[in-house]
Amino acid sequence: MNQGRVRVLFLMFSDAIVLSLVWGLSAYVWALFSGGDYDIRYVCSRWDFLCAYLVLNLFSRLYHGNPFYPGAPLAPVEEFRRLVLTSLATGALFFAYLAFYNKSTAVEPGVVVLTVALNILFAQVGRNVMRRVLRSSGVGQMPVVLVGPKTEATYLTRILGNSPHYGFKVVSVFEKATLACEWARQHNVKHCISCQPLRVFRASIRRFLAWFSVLISMPEPQIFPIAMTRPVDFAGYGGLEMANQLRQKGIVHGKRVAEWLFSLVALCLLLLPGIVIALCLMIAYRDSHIFYCTERLGKRQKRFTIWKFRTMIPDADARLKALLASDAELRAEWESTGKLRNDPRITSFGRLLRKTSLDEIPQLFNVLRGDMALIGPRPIVSREVPCYGEHYDIVSKVKPGITGLWQVSGRSDVDYEARVALDLYYAQNWNLWLDCWIFLRTFVVVLCQRGAC
Repeated sequence: MNQGRVRVLFLMFSDAIVLSLVWGLSAYVWALFSGGDYDIRYVCSRWDFLCAYLVLNLFSRLYHGNPFYPGAPLAPVEEFRRLVLTSLATGALFFAYLAFYNKSTAVEPGVVVLTVALNILFAQVGRNVMRRVLRSSGVGQMPVVLVGPKTEATYLTRILGNSPHYGFKVVSVFEKATLACEWARQHNVKHCISCQPLRVFRASIRRFLAWFSVLISMPEPQIFPIAMTRPVDFAGYGGLEMANQLRQKGIVHGKRVAEWLFSLVALCLLLLPGIVIALCLMIAYRDSHIFYCTERLGKRQKRFTIWKFRTMIPDADARLKALLASDAELRAEWESTGKLRNDPRITSFGRLLRKTSLDEIPQLFNVLRGDMALIGPRPIVSREVPCYGEHYDIVSKVKPGITGLWQVSGRSDVDYEARVALDLYYAQNWNLWLDCWIFLRTFVVVLCQRGAC
């Protein structure tokens, strides 16, 4: 059976399992708090709810675009957006169905609302687990031929191989389209990714289309914003529409107001833990210097002071100079990443604060002041600007954030080049759905302590 269709079936199975589990959990919780009886037969009888959800997912192209000829999956943020919308639409349709056609069946509205909310939280999690299982078992991995220059092809092969999300297995790489098409015919491979320059791709497109059922062109990484891009057609004249969210003042102000209100609420909730941490630091250091303050670059290269709970020994800067002068390996790591994975300057309590990200609670004041955002690129120091090169002009148009793509993509496990790429992607593709996705992912990363040091 076609591996792409196998992958589609498993993803549909994942959606069905997650929705069934949260539906049963919601019914049980509602019965527990309302004093009613938990009836498993009642839960199983609502198969129409599940069918409506899967059908909406099919129409939303959530299963690799086309179940008959599956192609590239949606990006994680776009997948999250469509899963949210189909979950909400399913709940609305179910309410409408019960109101007009099935009035005799007693269904608590709270059960449906709770089911929709839980499905929004766990649908993508279930899909991610299923993808990891598929990759580890070698099932549902669609064979693909890569065509393009060696450097770009190697880079793309590494991306596809490192993530279970995409479901592509690179089986061969060619620099010339003719050889790729001949090999693909012999081995019955129907998917092709071209990372050729656009001029070369245009000359080869007819040869590609003569055999491949799915053809993807990726001429250059990060050539333009893609998150809010859609194809347009003017009487056969094709092009791309790119929405620049950074220039849409209403959306930008909405983000600012929402983050300010959330920071205010978060500070109220975290006030007691913050006081406890401050007292512990005062006892540990035997002084009142519980905060670490340092200068960072903000929006439009404006300098500001960032606040954190202190996690290092008092003479951390002097100790760092001595370490770098005496240890070549540590010096190379510092020059490469700007961090030390096993930093001896961090105290045991400070390491706990870093792993749980509690050291960043004071940064909520930076958000209230307007220096930072809750979500954005990493706040960097002046010496890091050359590492961004020409891309820094784009990244500096966005306020740095307490959390962001770097924090939910591995943190210290990500090399510096990848960090720059993640910050650039955020600045080019910022939208409210991306912020929501990062916000939810942050809780998972903090709980799992991924990449923390």
